[in-house]
Amino acid sequence: MAFYKLTLDEILDAWELTSAEQVLLGDPRSGARGFASAGFDKENNDIEIDGALIRFLLLGGDEHHQLGSDGVLISGAKITGILDFEGRATSSEIFFFGCQFENIPIFKKSRIAALTMSGGELLGFCGVEMMMNGPFRLHGGVWVTGMVDMSCAKLNGMLEFAHCMFTAGEQDALQFEEIEVAGDMSLSEAGVIKGRTNLRGAVIGEKLDFNHSSFNGMGSDALICGVYMSGVM
Repeated sequence: MAFYKLTLDEILDAWELTSAEQVLLGDPRSGARGFASAGFDKENNDIEIDGALIRFLLLGGDEHHQLGSDGVLISGAKITGILDFEGRATSSEIFFFGCQFENIPIFKKSRIAALTMSGGELLGFCGVEMMMNGPFRLHGGVWVTGMVDMSCAKLNGMLEFAHCMFTAGEQDALQFEEIEVAGDMSLSEAGVIKGRTNLRGAVIGEKLDFNHSSFNGMGSDALICGVYMSGVM
């Protein structure tokens, strides 16, 4: 079944753009761009950006609104709606700094260049069977309150989750079953991981690093390892 991409006119008909969304569309060929704020304010609707608009840009935009070679950068915004990129592909790198997501971002079976999330809040992340050419980084104090599911994902770069807080409770916090990471997998300085971490069947090309991380299974197994290493641990 063919995939339909919303046009910008259809997006504009659906809702009135916030100030942050206007900045994101801004100068269409200026390279990496986004919305920067002095401080995140959950009550400020002006800093809201709908996930559908981000997907529109990642899928190539239109003749007047296209991402530059540096990709998309969004800082200090609340991501509303659903950033649903399932089954889609983009050559752009994606950066989120200090953002709060209203719903779980969906990148299942997607193909992307690289993804960085620094600071902010996530309800979880769905990256099942996704493919990534570069690194996937969660750091800078990201607080994740649900499951990060990267089962069967393939990363040609590294996976780095540093200085984060995972509080998934009794469900899996980090689901890495059968993930393939060509570079390092680092959970160093990750803080407290509340919920099971599952690495059954994972393939790590370089180093696996748990330095200064704390695992709490919340009544279940804290860490399940069945890792194939071609590097060192």
